[in-house]
Amino acid sequence: MKRIYFWLKLAIWLAIFAVMFIVFYVNRHSDVTFNYLLGETTINTSLFICIVFIVGAIFTIAVLALLNISRLFQHLSLKSSVKKLEKENEELKRKTHVL
Repeated sequence: MKRIYFWLKLAIWLAIFAVMFIVFYVNRHSDVTFNYLLGETTINTSLFICIVFIVGAIFTIAVLALLNISRLFQHLSLKSSVKKLEKENEELKRKTHVL
């Protein structure tokens, strides 16, 4: 079930990406204008697409890195718990063997 969910989610995101790509491809020769308090700036749509994808890639890599860091700490915590329980188990085996 998880694999089906993964592939379904991937297909939906690819469809969204394809629609966005088509929209930007049709308007690739136009300019994007940003209005803000101090004035305005105009950049080419291709440059805007490139900037959006770079920012998205950096954000995705950062999120994946943060998720892996938390998993790493969880894994280290579980390892220390296992070592502690193994020592306790060995101690109990020695005590029962002596009796």
